[in-house]
Amino acid sequence: MPNGPNLHFTWAKKALRQAPSLGRLSQSICNEAETFSITPSLSRKYDMRCPPRAWPLAAVFPALALCVSPLSAQTERATHLIYQFDGPNLGAWADLKVRGAGDIDQDGYADIIVGAPKDGTNGSESGRVDVISGRDGSLLYRFEGFKKKWDRFGWSVDGGRDVNLDGHPDFAIGAWGHDKNGSKSGAVQVFSGKTGKVLWTFYGDSQDDYFGESVRLIGDMNRDGRAEIAVGAPQNYKGKGYVRIFSGSTGKVLLTVRGSYNSGTFGHGLATLEDINFDLKPDFAIGAPGESSNGKNSGSLYIFSGTGKLLKRITGKKAGENFGWHVDAVGDVNRDGRPDIITGAPFANAKAGYAEVLSGADFRTLHRVSGKPGDELGRTVSHVGDLDRDGNWEFAVGTHPASGPGYVLVMDGKSGKQLMRFVGKKKSDGFGWWIGGPGDVNGDGTPDIAVSIHGRGNGSIEVYSGKRLDLSTDKHALSISKSQKQVFTLSGGTPNAYYFVTGSLSDTRPGTWIAGTLIPLNLNGDIYFPLTLEYPNGPFLKNNLGTFDSKGRATAAFITSPVSAPLLGLRIDHAWVEFGGNLLKKASNPVPLRLVP
Repeated sequence: MPNGPNLHFTWAKKALRQAPSLGRLSQSICNEAETFSITPSLSRKYDMRCPPRAWPLAAVFPALALCVSPLSAQTERATHLIYQFDGPNLGAWADLKVRGAGDIDQDGYADIIVGAPKDGTNGSESGRVDVISGRDGSLLYRFEGFKKKWDRFGWSVDGGRDVNLDGHPDFAIGAWGHDKNGSKSGAVQVFSGKTGKVLWTFYGDSQDDYFGESVRLIGDMNRDGRAEIAVGAPQNYKGKGYVRIFSGSTGKVLLTVRGSYNSGTFGHGLATLEDINFDLKPDFAIGAPGESSNGKNSGSLYIFSGTGKLLKRITGKKAGENFGWHVDAVGDVNRDGRPDIITGAPFANAKAGYAEVLSGADFRTLHRVSGKPGDELGRTVSHVGDLDRDGNWEFAVGTHPASGPGYVLVMDGKSGKQLMRFVGKKKSDGFGWWIGGPGDVNGDGTPDIAVSIHGRGNGSIEVYSGKRLDLSTDKHALSISKSQKQVFTLSGGTPNAYYFVTGSLSDTRPGTWIAGTLIPLNLNGDIYFPLTLEYPNGPFLKNNLGTFDSKGRATAAFITSPVSAPLLGLRIDHAWVEFGGNLLKKASNPVPLRLVP
């Protein structure tokens, strides 16, 4: 039988230098090759005997019989899930709020800010906020605010703009329950993304202002190069409400706009819009879902210029709609050069709810999405970004049904048609309670979507890829103090073709070109990669060498045990490659894993 070229490695202490023959990897993994070898210069030579082509691969690797596990019907959740973060204790992550934080640690991946206003670490509903790395899900910052019960610190969160001109995006956090100027007068804190230190603290004027129920970082209004801070104080059903904008450089009030109707909850919804009227000032939108111009709680949406001039008021059509409940800038949906606006009316039509995308040019309705009775569609709305790169931004709408797990729809900006639908697992999940467009979390060039699930266990956040993933997993952190498993879900392969799951401790960028295929792992000099070759289907990687099923799917797993203690703190990235016919045919996206105590 002909022998293919062998694969050789030189292992110098902890560095592994790959020989040029690595480019022929596909010929080295039991493909027209009788043997391949890994040759550590400081140790012995390892040979792996491969079968003649007529032999079934499973005959050589008995564990291979377990490699191919037919999957149940794949959902969009399974093929788009990047991360799942679970709350640390019961009730801590109830009422979760999630938004993009920008790239806080400047590693090229968008990060996520999570508000947990009902966390009780410092007293009942004192609140807490976590800033989470988009790269691997690790905790970048944790803030506990004023550490006072009933503050509900984290009720509103926002990030992604630079307030102090240090080159790092900063973030703002609202605590409407704070009582410095009276019960529920409220407060907002602004934090440095670089140091985590408090930059500014702002307070509501008086009792029951609910100052901080909404908060946004807004563009530069006074032309000093810094982002400003906009805060909503809806004075819930006891006043007219107001929105106040503070200077990012001095903390002084730049602008205050006030509602016109008592109990209108002006400021409940708040969004920054960039410059829609081309007057060189960023504009903003304010939701007042309690206003009653067309019946009690029909609701209103106001669009203001950065000068404070009212550009447009749009009212809900019927009583009980609560139009303007949630508001966001959705980007340029119709490619007219102006950012557009999305708002929700979750209690319209027997709580079916709807969301409307409005033109930033003339405020006409561009798209409308409606739910079914009880769905409360439009309770939360969000921009997503341009998923299909056609120049039209996509958008997302969330639900909160009483009789189901909840769902999130991702809609095409050009046509208004549904692109993706993500659904919770159980009736009580509260899936879609809050959604956010954090940007590109996994570094694949496509914007992603973050979803809060406040009713599941201790509360959870799930982050979904804006495009289908060929490799996803159920966990992204495993404890090395006990035996745990990270299950890989492989999809998108060629039916019945060979696959191999490998990994790297050396990051994912720029990746490694092998036989004309870019593997999104840095393999040159990595010490983990050869172990995956040497021990396929071994003690730590189960079923990582096998064949896809008839639908191009398979499962594999990475397993930790208490003897893995020296690996504490490591981050491992895995990906799969498909091979056959002397070629690597394709490679999947990478998925990260952190080894924690």
